[in-house]
Amino acid sequence: MFRSALFQCWIAVFLTGFLCLEVRAGSVDSLITLLDGSKGRARMGLLFDIVRTIDANDPAQALGYGEEALELAKKMKEDSLIGTAHQLIGVAHYNAGDYPEALQAYETSLPFLKDSSNLNLLSKSYNNIGAVYDETGDYDKALSYYFKSLKIKENNKDSTQLAVAYNNIAVVYYNLADLDKCVEYLKKTLAIDEAIGTPDDMAYSINNIASVYYRKKDYQTALQYFFRSYEIRKKQKDRHTIATSLSNIGNVYTKTRDYDKAFEYNQKALEIRESIGDKLGVAKSHQSLGNIYKSTKQHRRSLERHFMALDMAKSLEARPLIREVYLDISIVYEESGDPANALKYYKKYKLLQDSIFDLEKAEQLAELETLYETEKKEARIDLLQKEQEVSRLRIKQQSVVLYSSLSGIALLIIVALILYNRYQLKQKANRLLERKNDEIKAQRDEISIQKKHLTDSIQYAKRLQQAVFPDLAYIHSILEDAFILFEPRDIVSGDFYWFHEQKGKIYIAAVDCTGHGVPGAFVSMLGINHLNHLIKEKGMEDPGEILSALNVAVKEGFYRESAEVTTRDGMDIAMCVWDRSSANGGVLKFAGAFRPLLQIGSNELVEYKGDKTPIGGHSRDGFQFTTREITVRKNDMIYLFTDGYADQFGGKENLPAGQAVLPNRQAGKKFMTKRLKQFLLDHHHLPLAEQKNRLEQNLKEWQGNNDRIDDVLIIGFKI
Repeated sequence: MFRSALFQCWIAVFLTGFLCLEVRAGSVDSLITLLDGSKGRARMGLLFDIVRTIDANDPAQALGYGEEALELAKKMKEDSLIGTAHQLIGVAHYNAGDYPEALQAYETSLPFLKDSSNLNLLSKSYNNIGAVYDETGDYDKALSYYFKSLKIKENNKDSTQLAVAYNNIAVVYYNLADLDKCVEYLKKTLAIDEAIGTPDDMAYSINNIASVYYRKKDYQTALQYFFRSYEIRKKQKDRHTIATSLSNIGNVYTKTRDYDKAFEYNQKALEIRESIGDKLGVAKSHQSLGNIYKSTKQHRRSLERHFMALDMAKSLEARPLIREVYLDISIVYEESGDPANALKYYKKYKLLQDSIFDLEKAEQLAELETLYETEKKEARIDLLQKEQEVSRLRIKQQSVVLYSSLSGIALLIIVALILYNRYQLKQKANRLLERKNDEIKAQRDEISIQKKHLTDSIQYAKRLQQAVFPDLAYIHSILEDAFILFEPRDIVSGDFYWFHEQKGKIYIAAVDCTGHGVPGAFVSMLGINHLNHLIKEKGMEDPGEILSALNVAVKEGFYRESAEVTTRDGMDIAMCVWDRSSANGGVLKFAGAFRPLLQIGSNELVEYKGDKTPIGGHSRDGFQFTTREITVRKNDMIYLFTDGYADQFGGKENLPAGQAVLPNRQAGKKFMTKRLKQFLLDHHHLPLAEQKNRLEQNLKEWQGNNDRIDDVLIIGFKI
């Protein structure tokens, strides 16, 4: 029920503070017409207006005008204009899904906006950086930048922008499962929406609050908020969101055993979903109606609905939904006194459940997630140490030696008593400090032990991950001239490589999953499992069809019953299938999701770009990936790679001599894909082992004292 995509839509709407309106071609054309003959500040204003008007409808066109605006701003030498141009270029990259380039543009805007003292523009850049980190799953950094933006907006008292900030912070807390904090910030957002009076935003905020209460199993409160959202959406006449609200209400009534109302609302949702062609929604509605019949002991009708849901789920290859319906059918057969069929469908449920995710790996990755809590404990220790330092300084200030020139024994006694009293206070404070030091030491020792256990667990997870990677001996048995440069940023990796030979064809893939480290490794295990299923078990051969099926499998892999959750998790991938039956080289088919393939032959480099759509995440439902057929010749070099090598910061000018990089800082510039392509072209004639060595040495020299920012994967092989 709770859709993180709703939040992300809101973030994208307010990234630059403009209303989310459909662009009319006439308005853009009229602005472009006005550009002719315009100069100076007037031309700058028109360029900004064009970029803002185009927005997400054509990111490439918006980027072109944004770069023209940047060049003009540099000539005018005004910091606020330069910062705004970088900011709008970042928005164009964000809307195109190019998050590293968006982040670089936003960060470049910061010094110009700080120097210009334009706090409103600075707040937007902070918010945009937070949105990128939220999109890529780095929630700690996302919160840090969202709170920086919030502080400025609170000082400016801009209600609309405050609603954006509160809502974005709520997204992060929901992703971190801190539901109380999520509700707190959602209610702040709703209060502003109600004051401003924007119906769509009010409906989304109310629906999201209801979804959090549903997740907390507070069904009565959830029902109240769902009805409020439903009433607003009826007035707006948005049939898709109306169906969602009806389904949400029906599912709450099922939980509260009010089956008549549950049936009524789910039936209405089904009718709307059928009319608008929402196939997955129709399947879920049949499942919900089947569960109502199951709860009321109408076994025949329950089975009819569940088999309808099962047929549709199979046609969509929605494996999590198929698994759930198998379990529902098994329960219905058991309750109706048919143990044979109950056992049959329970076995199907277990078989599919085990294929979706291995239990041992799930437990191992769950244990690694406690690392986040350990890091929070370390932060508390740092806070205690700071409090200790403050207490020490306060005691030092209070320990003032009292001198007096007053005469008389009586006055001397009074002074002595005062000094003695101060001495006692100081001793008491010292004892308190000693106890705090003991507590800090004990907590540090506990953290040290926990970190050792967690590090051991991560090392074990690394062995699990390596166990499912293709064996290098197998790879060289099917590809004699090939190399794999694979350097994870952390112990476990979000990048992975995949090789397989079947029916005389070789399947090769370089995959970059969301995030790195433990989260990326989790997604990589799912990706390997799906590729094994689609190619080894189902026998799929066309790379475009494989990626399209993988997209559906990954999106459905994060589905949860009744909650209707969407997620940004997914992967970028470059995949090729080489049919080497021809003596002259054969035919190579390629498909990509945000990743390219490079072909080098006769000292010429040709780049074949993948589709600008990721696997999973926010990719469009039903998207069909494009297969490119490439003629290859003997001795041609083929390269597949992820973005880690090109995104690494460094270079000869990265630091002054003898100066170290500060923690969490990067110096120099990115290596970039253009430089990588030239490097491969310059060295493609070398033996493949030497190519790999040159790539490793070049990366080490380029990185210098900088931290590694991402996993690195490059695959090269000779035709």
